[in-house]
Amino acid sequence: MALFEAIDSLLLHIGNEKIVTTFQTNFYKLYDEIQKDEDVLTLNLLKEWLWTKDDHSLDEYSTDDFTEIYLFFDYDIHAATSFLHLTTDEANIAVKKMLHIFDDEYEHGRLFVSYPMIESYLYTKKMPDSDFATYTYRIADLANFKDATNAFSDYTQNQFTTAHAKQENWRKAILQNVYKANYLCIGQYSMPVTKADIIQADIFDSEVNHYVVPNAEVSILCALPLFVYYYLRHELFEERILSHKK
Repeated sequence: MALFEAIDSLLLHIGNEKIVTTFQTNFYKLYDEIQKDEDVLTLNLLKEWLWTKDDHSLDEYSTDDFTEIYLFFDYDIHAATSFLHLTTDEANIAVKKMLHIFDDEYEHGRLFVSYPMIESYLYTKKMPDSDFATYTYRIADLANFKDATNAFSDYTQNQFTTAHAKQENWRKAILQNVYKANYLCIGQYSMPVTKADIIQADIFDSEVNHYVVPNAEVSILCALPLFVYYYLRHELFEERILSHKK
């Protein structure tokens, strides 16, 4: 939540209309619920999750109160295979289906997936990191990813949420991740020509076909920068991100 709030205050400026909630559950449990009823209203499903934690923060809202819904989850396949006892194929089928269901922010919602998890934005040397396109992480070691990221990174989370340089750090991280998404989808580490070039389903297919299945690893990628690229109109992305590129 702190990361989203930082990005919003620095670059998005969504204002007082947004509602940000952390559900503290994994992607695959969401899939189990959707399997029971694909037509379930997303807000109702999210309310039910919060109720299990005695959290009633969304109770006053109805579906009519929201124009857009965005969901952010980790591709935590370690949790799927180790704790939920899914095979890698079963886990990937779940992700594929969820990306199909949650592909419209005006209906069920739009899903953004981090590989392997949200902390991927920190897995970088001094930015711009010319090696960022090549960074991968072994699935067998995912339980250690957060510690490995802290040891590898030239940055700390505070440099993205509280430090003076946080705005410039986010700009650089956003560009790195957008470039890398383009690299995964069309093989070019550069700005996409259009937003359609780096849709979530295509990123997922590239991850599975080029990294997960053949090498038992993921190509490190954070979803929050991709959301910024998707959310901002072209001229705003140019003004707030690209025009500051160094």
